[in-house]
Amino acid sequence: MADRLLATLIRFFSAEWSGALLAVLVLSLAFGVVSGGDFLAPGNLMQIVISGADIGLIAAGMTIVILTAGIDLSVGSILVLVTSVMGYVAGYFGLDPVSAIFVGLATGILVGCFQGLLIAQVGMPAFIVTLAGLSLWRGLANFMTKAQTSPPLDDFFKFFGSWNPTAVFREPLPDVVSEEIKTWGFWERLGGWLNRHDAFSGLSGGQIFEVFWLTGFNGLQMAFFIHIGFFILIALMLNNMKIGRYMYAIGSNESGARQAGINTKQYLMMAYIICGLCCAMAGVVRLGLSSTATPLLGSQYELLAIAAVVIGGTSLFGGRGTIWGTFLGVLLLKVINNGFIQSGLAGTSNEGTFVQMMLTGVIIMIAVGMDIVRQNASIINVQRFLCGAAFACMTLVVLAPGFGTVMSAIALGESSAMKNYQLKAEEANAALADEIEAAKRVMEDARALYAPFEAVVKEARKDFNAANRRFKEQPGNASAQADLDQAREVLRAARADAAETEVAFETARLAFNRVNSKRWGIDQKQKDRILDAEAKSEAEARVNDGIWLLVGGLIALVGLGVAIWMPISPITVVAMLLTAGYSAFTAFAWSVNLVPLAVLAVLLLAGVAVVPYLFYRARDLTKQRLGEA
Repeated sequence: MADRLLATLIRFFSAEWSGALLAVLVLSLAFGVVSGGDFLAPGNLMQIVISGADIGLIAAGMTIVILTAGIDLSVGSILVLVTSVMGYVAGYFGLDPVSAIFVGLATGILVGCFQGLLIAQVGMPAFIVTLAGLSLWRGLANFMTKAQTSPPLDDFFKFFGSWNPTAVFREPLPDVVSEEIKTWGFWERLGGWLNRHDAFSGLSGGQIFEVFWLTGFNGLQMAFFIHIGFFILIALMLNNMKIGRYMYAIGSNESGARQAGINTKQYLMMAYIICGLCCAMAGVVRLGLSSTATPLLGSQYELLAIAAVVIGGTSLFGGRGTIWGTFLGVLLLKVINNGFIQSGLAGTSNEGTFVQMMLTGVIIMIAVGMDIVRQNASIINVQRFLCGAAFACMTLVVLAPGFGTVMSAIALGESSAMKNYQLKAEEANAALADEIEAAKRVMEDARALYAPFEAVVKEARKDFNAANRRFKEQPGNASAQADLDQAREVLRAARADAAETEVAFETARLAFNRVNSKRWGIDQKQKDRILDAEAKSEAEARVNDGIWLLVGGLIALVGLGVAIWMPISPITVVAMLLTAGYSAFTAFAWSVNLVPLAVLAVLLLAGVAVVPYLFYRARDLTKQRLGEA
């Protein structure tokens, strides 16, 4: 049994998608525990797949390109161009939705054909061609639409995005039933239905479906089926068709594939055409979800697509990878995004975005490390990789209190500085108060003297403007000319009479402004940085509690970092155990939300001790089976 389990384990980790699947399962379980089960609700899981539909379709096309040892940095711009073209022809030219969709798909195919022609036939580097396309296609989309959002599109587009095909099964519930179970979650409703709760008695099939609608199937949209269906089609193409085998062969050894009789230029070009088609289909899905086209879409989509492909185990050097690994990579990115929100770990929107970006970067580095270890599998490399992954987890655990400590210290410093600034401002403004008040009285007295003359000037200007309009309407009228000349003389006389008081008023106003500019200003945002007594006490306690955790954690991490590059020895084991223990202690002492990361680090370090036994046992098992054969 142990040998069969070991063989199964080896086969699992030999698959390129194993790391992505393991990460999805572990993070989903962790987020499910932290969120109290909300993350694992079917509606939320469906929303994860739906929210990643456009990125997933783009990543599917990117997978085909990378399998041929190429790259496409223009996928986000192709998406923008396709959606802009469809929104433009449908919103401004009144083209019917079906024709607009065909125009969008044709646009994606033509762009892929153009780039594939330059790469495969002309021989230009894929990086340069698609980097130029990154700017070219987005610029063309903005130029064509004048960087404006299209009008709302026809509801037909929703059939490719937000339309829910299961809505036809709904039936209204009796009020008493609705009131009784409306506070239940999906799993509570499922348990009640399985246990034949009284609330379900006498309900028809459509009414039972209605019970689970809001908590389970409300988010089941057409984008869900398109996302999964497109991956199935790509998988069938790569695994069961000649074009798929040829693309793997080109990525593994292009010159060898050419010598074997494969038309490498043709299939390279087809890879970029399929990628353009995938981007176009992603644009159709995006319009189905949003119902408007905007040239602001697709920001950093190329980076997310490449990240999903790499996380899914596809080698950037080509020739190795699976489309289902990419699907798991997309899921992993969306699990991180959704999990932080559902578990309440995101904080503010900006903080949550920054944390997700950092965690995504860590996962990408771990995925690349797994790819390197898989290519050169040895005991030392695997042990170092496990130590490195544990190091990343414990770094996040230890830096959590460190980050809180640093931010609290910064808040205390800002509060003290702003409070001192406010005191100085109050003292300086108090000293200037008499001078400012005197200058203000002089200005007001000058304004009082100037006010009658200003009223006369305004009235004279009003008469002059009226006479000037009459003169323009009757340019040859002598009476109008005389009225205009008279009004001009009256205005000139009024301004001459007001000149002295106007100069005195302007002089007094300038003097007041000079004095008033010496005031120390402090706006509301600066005042908000001053902590009240309770917040200050809390920040001080956080700093006092966190300093020793931060210092100890940094020392432990340095020790583990040194241990990673040392041969596995008793000293290394001791350093790893101390760091793991400290990480677990920090997690329990600071936040229960950090416990899953600490547990994962401990499991990874435990794997360091188990790996040699597994390697030697696998070697013996292989020799035994070879002998039997």
